[in-house]
Amino acid sequence: NIIKSIIEQGIRKKVFRKVDPELMMATLIGTINQVLLSQSMCNMLLQQEKDFDPYTNEKFRKRLITHLKQMTHAYLLNN
Repeated sequence: NIIKSIIEQGIRKKVFRKVDPELMMATLIGTINQVLLSQSMCNMLLQQEKDFDPYTNEKFRKRLITHLKQMTHAYLLNN
C-alpha cells in the first residue's frame, strides 16, 4: 500500500513520529468514508439540513481537505 509505505519511510527518516501506519490509514480513510460516503451521517455530524450535499459543496470540500491536512500534520510530523 502506497500510503503505508510513505508513512513507514517517513518514520525511518525521522520526519514522522513513530505511529501505527495501519491505524493512521484507518483514521484517514475512516474520516473520508464517514463524511463522504454517508450523506446522512455527514449531515448529522455537521448539523446540516437533509438537502445539504457534501459531494458538490466546494466550501465543505475545502474544509475537509484542510482538516485532513491539519490532522495528518499534527499526528505525524516531528516538531
